[in-house]
Amino acid sequence: MSRNRPDFRKAMAQVLSSKGVATINFTVKGFRVHSASYAKIRKLIIDTGKINIEFDSVKLASCYPPADASYNGTTDTFTFETKLETQSTLETWDWAVIVHESTHAIFDMARVSSLNHVEEDVAARLAEELFYVTQFDRFIHYNMGLMELHNAVVKSPGMEITTHPSYPDVVRWVMGLGYSSSRMATHDGI
Repeated sequence: MSRNRPDFRKAMAQVLSSKGVATINFTVKGFRVHSASYAKIRKLIIDTGKINIEFDSVKLASCYPPADASYNGTTDTFTFETKLETQSTLETWDWAVIVHESTHAIFDMARVSSLNHVEEDVAARLAEELFYVTQFDRFIHYNMGLMELHNAVVKSPGMEITTHPSYPDVVRWVMGLGYSSSRMATHDGI
């Protein structure tokens, strides 16, 4: 296990300052996730060092289910696959993983207690997908995040997600999965 690679911190800062993150703006169960939320996480990573970074594929493989990355709110630590420690540039998927785990950090730092684990992960997957579609102008085809979002909302009475009006394609895609819009993502006029 290795910790706190300085150039990876800079890469995370680049992701958290990207156009894809700048346009994230949604609310889940009354809690707003937006670019200023990610700016706070960026500051905690870069300016204060209050959030740690480690690279440990073995630790991630021991998670249930196995994970590509994780955020531990008790230790304020991101854990990423060991390969990222030596990789010279981040792949587009790595950018999305950083956004996903940073969303978990946002909920932790804000002490959001209104979401259960599944709902929090669904919100992180939505952030990841919204980031990806804005940053790279396409959906994460191999990510089942929005399907999980769809299923979790159906199973969680009272869970509502409202997205920013700049995401009509994402919302239409989610709503097209066959469930009622009153139980799914909502959008002005859709």
